[in-house]
Amino acid sequence: MMRFVSNLHSSMIVSLVLFAPIFYLGIGGKYPWVLLGKYGIGLGMISFFILTLCFFLMSFIRYGNVINETLFYKIFNFNLILSILVAIAYDLIQYKHFLRFAYQQPTMLYVLSILAIIVIFLSIKLEKTRCNALWIFVICASYSSLHYLGSIYYFPLTEARSDMLPAISLSIQHFYDGFSPYHKSIESIGVPPYLPFTMISFIPAYLWNIDFRFITLVYWIISMVLIAYKINKFTMEQVCAICLFVINPYFLMRHEMYYQIFLLEMIVICLYLQYFNYAGKVIIFGVFISTLQFAWILMPFIILADSKSKSEAITKFILSTAIGFLISLIYIGINQTNLADFIKAMFLHKEYNSPYSSDITFGLSTVFYFAKSQVLLYIMQILSCLSIILYSIYLYIVKGNRSHNMYLSMSAICYMIFMTTNYFIETYLLAPLILYFIVSYKNENSTY
Repeated sequence: MMRFVSNLHSSMIVSLVLFAPIFYLGIGGKYPWVLLGKYGIGLGMISFFILTLCFFLMSFIRYGNVINETLFYKIFNFNLILSILVAIAYDLIQYKHFLRFAYQQPTMLYVLSILAIIVIFLSIKLEKTRCNALWIFVICASYSSLHYLGSIYYFPLTEARSDMLPAISLSIQHFYDGFSPYHKSIESIGVPPYLPFTMISFIPAYLWNIDFRFITLVYWIISMVLIAYKINKFTMEQVCAICLFVINPYFLMRHEMYYQIFLLEMIVICLYLQYFNYAGKVIIFGVFISTLQFAWILMPFIILADSKSKSEAITKFILSTAIGFLISLIYIGINQTNLADFIKAMFLHKEYNSPYSSDITFGLSTVFYFAKSQVLLYIMQILSCLSIILYSIYLYIVKGNRSHNMYLSMSAICYMIFMTTNYFIETYLLAPLILYFIVSYKNENSTY
């Protein structure tokens, strides 16, 4: 079982490299498929369902028997250049599409992308992408960070494009004013369906009265530094996958995202947890589960991976849950109205009662576009993830399996199943999944 799970996890990381374009071509719920006419959207849904199915099927084969190292690097290098070319196209598209929001022609972003292509091309010629993992990662991380900074300059933050960060800002304002942080007070700004620590992570930007994207850039840069410090511990496949993740053109285009603190927490848990003592780990777990709901899927596996006994696992679960609950309660406030607003916000997304209306993107759920409701999909998702969690607990308690790496791989696979069968999915939500899938993998001989 351990070897099977580890091999599947490793193969899926290879698939992340080979299938890299499908993680940035799903740019919305209609375009460009609607341009194909009456059946365009349906065709898009079928196309992504088939591509996702191929992703999974290919992950069950032994790539070494089909793709040698030389071919793998050629595909990786091609996807590197292609990603930046698409990033140029996306920068132009968003400039044109959101011109009414005072978006400027992002000339320096075009220059930055061209320079990145030149540097990567020269690196390929010098074969640095093969022999120096740190070098190619630094190029990609620097490009993404500078691109993010340029996006903040060229593209003003406006709720008319996305109300995610404005909603967080309004929530913090309500918190400081003594009102319910999850109360809808402005018609044009929605209620953020995020857990309290996501909002708390933006408080420094709120207090300093700066663009919230600057604080996300800080979290992103810290994440890049932490990965760079461990990059030589990664397998060749992980290095290639993390580089393509970092320069994913869709994630670069979505410069108004809120989950950078969650990405940072994932990196700390997967790469640096062993440097913390018992109390530090429990605090990190508590913060993690009070940041985004996706952490709830991962935490059972992470606790099993980090515990040497049943009593330790139970104690960590209780303490981390208590800390997460306390963090949430401090932000929400002990008030019946506030709690009611919070619960309502957490269940904003109930799309499983309706026909599929999410993005045309990577996921098996797209096939439910042709169904009248997604209740069956929802049941399949819950049962699939619950069965993996229960099986892991069975292995831990009954079989006495204490394989740290196996439980992390199980968590990644469970997360993948959850997202690809989710009734609400937008392409930007794939970013935490891809990152976790990469950094959670470890060789059996890994020492970090």
